Amino acid sequence: MLTIYVGGVGKVDVKRLLEQRRSPDLKIIASSDLEAGPAMKRNKDAYYIGTCHTGAGASLGAMLAFMGRQKCHTFGRQSKLTTKDVHSLLDSGVRAFGLSIDQINAIVPVLVDGLQSYKEKGGAS
Repeated sequence: MLTIYVGGVGKVDVKRLLEQRRSPDLKIIASSDLEAGPAMKRNKDAYYIGTCHTGAGASLGAMLAFMGRQKCHTFGRQSKLTTKDVHSLLDSGVRAFGLSIDQINAIVPVLVDGLQSYKEKGGAS
């Protein structure tokens, strides 16, 4: 089971988008970064997707403090992403992702496809 915490100003939209996948191997939890941070420290198979208006800082907020900068990545306003890009980030230990709300439809599906395929192939969390 892949657990994804979603937070930030677009968490309702991200949760709705992920629920439309109807994937039985996907558990989506709408949360704040303050709630998700401690839970992610306990569950090494959990990931976080945070959203804000710019994708720069607030999308990750407290996740930087809980997880450390090396485990966080912001896509900002980047709209081009591949599964290979996601696998590279996961290989480097990233587990918390930030993006701007105007990039939800472009980034989230590719990000989640990358997370699921990485887990299926046995990649490290």
